[in-house]
Amino acid sequence: MAGSKLSLSLLLLSVYCFLLLRVGSSREHGVHVKRVLIEGDILLGGLLPIHEPGPGGECGHVSVPGVQALEAMLFAIDRVNRDSSLLPGISLGVHVIDTCSDALRSVQGAMTFVHQDRGREEAFCADGSRPIHRKHKQPVCVIGPASRKEAPHVVAELLGLFKVPQISFSSTTSGLLPEFEYFFQTAPSETTQAAVLSDIMKALGWNYVSLVVTDERFYEQNADAFQTEAKMSGICIATYQKIPQDADADDIDRVIQRLLSSPRAVGVVVFSTAQQASSLLTAAERMGAAGRFVWLGGETWHRIDVLTASRGESVITLAHDQESVQLKEFAEYFSKLRAHNNRRNPWFGEYWEHHIKCVSESLSQGGVGEPCTCTVPTGEEDITVSQHKWARGVLDAVTAVSRALDHMQQEVCPRGRHGHRQCQEMSNQLDTELLRKFIANVTFTVARGEEVKFDSTRITPLTLPERFNVFSIHNKDGNTRFQEVGQWDGFSPSPLGLNPQSIRWPGHAEDNEDASSSSVQEEGTVLKEDDIPKSVCSDPCSPGERKVYQSGDTCCWVCARCATGEYLKDDVTCEECPEGQRANQDFSACEPTNEDEDADDIDD
Repeated sequence: MAGSKLSLSLLLLSVYCFLLLRVGSSREHGVHVKRVLIEGDILLGGLLPIHEPGPGGECGHVSVPGVQALEAMLFAIDRVNRDSSLLPGISLGVHVIDTCSDALRSVQGAMTFVHQDRGREEAFCADGSRPIHRKHKQPVCVIGPASRKEAPHVVAELLGLFKVPQISFSSTTSGLLPEFEYFFQTAPSETTQAAVLSDIMKALGWNYVSLVVTDERFYEQNADAFQTEAKMSGICIATYQKIPQDADADDIDRVIQRLLSSPRAVGVVVFSTAQQASSLLTAAERMGAAGRFVWLGGETWHRIDVLTASRGESVITLAHDQESVQLKEFAEYFSKLRAHNNRRNPWFGEYWEHHIKCVSESLSQGGVGEPCTCTVPTGEEDITVSQHKWARGVLDAVTAVSRALDHMQQEVCPRGRHGHRQCQEMSNQLDTELLRKFIANVTFTVARGEEVKFDSTRITPLTLPERFNVFSIHNKDGNTRFQEVGQWDGFSPSPLGLNPQSIRWPGHAEDNEDASSSSVQEEGTVLKEDDIPKSVCSDPCSPGERKVYQSGDTCCWVCARCATGEYLKDDVTCEECPEGQRANQDFSACEPTNEDEDADDIDD
């Protein structure tokens, strides 16, 4: 045990030294590190991807979801500080660092949070001036990072070593939960999508599908969850194919070839990146397998690049129901933000330019537009955008930790003469190990109004009922679009409502005017029943036939007819009727022999 701790310490020391070298290199090239620092009695840290990654480790263009996540954090802190019943006498502040979706920046930010004094840092104010250097408090809890690109496992290892709780607002980090006891997650696990896809297959009468997975932990988790759901629903996996993370065209072609080796598995469930989803659809056409499958993907498939690459394929995707994730109070707050009234967010001017595609001399911070005269009167600009699910996750994370801090304050601080609870234990020396215990057991109300708590073992994510919309890709008159064909409501005892007739199936008439509705099946085509493709290994046996399962597979069988004088006791067993009896018309039981009919048969 001591050896493993020593190894971990050496590893972290190596990472730390490497980052110091990187920081030194950045200084030499004049790279300015922007951050948000709002003082408070207690600080919360934030590792947020305010920018997309750029070339050579630099930051790219501003990220709309990242800016929303930051504003959600600031909005939530404001709300806590205005609530006199919550943490009385204590104010919350924030220290947010932009990771630019970069692993090294993310780890460097975590290092900043756990070291009290690393000397003078290259921090700059929004106007480019240097701040007055002060020794700042350490965050007692860190919110983020958001994605697998930001080395969340290294950040979790580092924060856990220093006993700093961490709350992720993104479901893509679910794989860290079993390993790191200081790691929590407010975003519902995306494995919920496995249940949705399984319910869709049951509704379609499918029991035999293929599974394709990107060879990466997050997607494998989703695949594992789907296999569990499938097994409970009597659905069999025809073939399980993994796509290497660095797959080339040959790798993708091999996956298509192996899918073709199980022709009756028309349904193909895919947990992959959007890029690999596009590659699969392109490869299917390249290999002459266009229209042979119905592709089912989760939210990673509900993207414009997949839509563009669909090429007439039958694709079913999922997306969170936007109405269920819209937070009206935050939406109202965000809609009123302007560059002139939001100086605490040093990136908001850049976001503004990115959104309205216009760069003014007074606001220019390297935005995406060209210098121009803005035609919309100041104050009348519309910055309404679709609310990203990260906003909800960040709001819930701040709510969870603030409630935990409030419960901790009530327990460790005695009530004063005027009812206030202030004490040294809630100062800069706050016991973060004790805070972790309060977070693990806190019950709080999330943004949608449900009262929830983390799993008491802290090894599973916060699980909330979800609402999804089900979409089919349609192509009509050259216009490719996602069309809603159903809903899945996790709050309902019968969650799925699906309209199969609205789904664009292979050979659908809107893409092929000559498509025939005939039930006659030709070799190599998708088997259909009532115009809905069948994805089954074997067809039902006729009356008087029993199933002979193949290699223990519960979905694949051949049919064998019962012998004369036998009835079908169950799906797999024929049993001889007692003397003087014979099988009835549907072979479900025995009935007395009619002697007159037997005599007539003999005469004939």
